[in-house]
Amino acid sequence: MTINLFWLGLWLGGGLTLAALRWMPRVGLRDYPERYGLTRAPVAYPLGLVAVGLSLCLPLLDQQFLPLFGPIAVLTVVNFIDDRRQLPAWLRLGCFVGVALYTVLGLGVVVGTVGHPMLPTNITLPMWLAVPLTVGWILTLQQAMNFFDGLSGLSVGLSVTGFILLGMLSVLRPELLLDPSHAPLTGVYFWLGGGLLPLTVALLLQRGVLGDTGSQLLGYLLAVLSLWSGAKIATTLLILTLPLLDIAFTVGRRLARGQSPVVGDYQHFHHNLWRRWGRLRTALFLLGVSLLCGVIGVLGTRPVKLLWLGVMSLGLLGVMGWVWRENGGENGHP
Repeated sequence: MTINLFWLGLWLGGGLTLAALRWMPRVGLRDYPERYGLTRAPVAYPLGLVAVGLSLCLPLLDQQFLPLFGPIAVLTVVNFIDDRRQLPAWLRLGCFVGVALYTVLGLGVVVGTVGHPMLPTNITLPMWLAVPLTVGWILTLQQAMNFFDGLSGLSVGLSVTGFILLGMLSVLRPELLLDPSHAPLTGVYFWLGGGLLPLTVALLLQRGVLGDTGSQLLGYLLAVLSLWSGAKIATTLLILTLPLLDIAFTVGRRLARGQSPVVGDYQHFHHNLWRRWGRLRTALFLLGVSLLCGVIGVLGTRPVKLLWLGVMSLGLLGVMGWVWRENGGENGHP
């Protein structure tokens, strides 16, 4: 059943992607490259609507995911309007916080326990800590995936990696595999992993632009589905090591310069690598690093995961700083 959902998602995702690439520009849903000094032809935008279509199918896979329809709809409307007209930052943030609070307080999706770093036991968190921690988790992953979308295909490719690896974790861990209540979630992981694969290929080939409609939604789904039916925080952190470190480094860099942390620029880690290696090589390298980290998260024990997370975090932060300095703080489009 799980593998069938992967292939079914792959076929539907391929159909939605092809339809979007063909019809969206015809109805005016395209980008404006001249705004960014680019000379290429306009392409379909926002292709994140394909991810919306796949996510709206989740209640059809199992009714327990029906409550996600509301948050998905709100995020889609807000981000679609922002992609077309640019909403005020305070309005978008208010909507994101509202969706996160509803998810935690209304749906009961919460980080109730965390694994002990050295022992095979869990630590129960009090609600006064669990609620803000979960809201922060959701908002951080949303923005991290949004920041990481500065290079076409990165956010969606990382989402494919994340969902498939979370599905593999669910299959390889006996306590999850033998739990009947967890089976629908395992299917959802593989459904999204397969469904987003054709979209990843289209974006890597620069046939369209994902937009906040896609990146914000994918960040939300990764955050929420990693907590649904049991938290998988350590594995998710390893899978998303790069975007989480990028958002930390970027916000720290902007604050240190007295700049607003939410004003965009072209000094992200992927932009700096892009200038050195080219777009496609950079994208494949970063996705490969994320895959490696994710595999460690799936196969490693808790101490190994924490050790790898610490070593990779320190190493990558050092590389980010070095690459940024070598580029001399260049801020033009690569």
